Amino acid sequence: MTRCKIKAVIGAGIALILFGGCGYDQTSNDQVASTENVSNIDKSEDDIKEDNVDITEASWKDGYTIVLNAYREEAEKISKDGLYWDSFDEIPAIPNVEDTIIEMEFYNQFGPFAFMLKDLDGNEIPELFICRATEEFDSGVIYQIFTWHDGKTIELLGNLGYRNGICTICQDNLLKVESSGTATDYGNTIYYLPANSTELKVVEQFFAIQNKEDSTKSDFFWFSSDGEKTPITEDKYLDYEQNYVEQADLRYIEGTQDNIAHISDLWDE
Repeated sequence: MTRCKIKAVIGAGIALILFGGCGYDQTSNDQVASTENVSNIDKSEDDIKEDNVDITEASWKDGYTIVLNAYREEAEKISKDGLYWDSFDEIPAIPNVEDTIIEMEFYNQFGPFAFMLKDLDGNEIPELFICRATEEFDSGVIYQIFTWHDGKTIELLGNLGYRNGICTICQDNLLKVESSGTATDYGNTIYYLPANSTELKVVEQFFAIQNKEDSTKSDFFWFSSDGEKTPITEDKYLDYEQNYVEQADLRYIEGTQDNIAHISDLWDE
């Protein structure tokens, strides 16, 4: 069975994840007015290099080490040579993670390569967050999230970053992904990870969508977990936003070879 991967995508229509192939009606006349400018950088099978190896990993530590070393090598190349590839097709695949490559946005930002280990579903196996951090490692930007299940490392969420969608870890281990296309097209999707699951689930979404009659104005909507759409006021939108605050004391770990080699010692169960 094909898994419906969740991707954070921006554009004038805001968030392909909102109206895309995960159960939302794409034919509704009252959905986003125009989707022509939506930036869809989701990865097709043709975009993925065929050098991933199908291996059953001994533990999450082994699987995450492979991912982290792939990112570390790319970060070192960027630091030394700058942006060294000429096309999307040259971005390397992540070994042993199906249909997944290094996130494009990772190349476009600066700051030390870092990672986080955070158990989102309470099963005592952490999820892996790929980040770039500040020099003090007290905050950062998340680019990609992985989980480990049944001997495999699996991508939970990708296409993140300043341009694509800012991901915040909030109370109760909820994830808020903030997307923005224009000054009048923006919004948030809230996710949670069910226990022992390989797919994030939508809790709710709230979006500002450009008004069809006046492009300088926004209409505001709330969407339930099953996609039911309800008009709301701008004040109500702001109330929803304030419900989700970043967790304090998140631990950004520098992505050095030594830290990656000792990943077991860095996980506080």
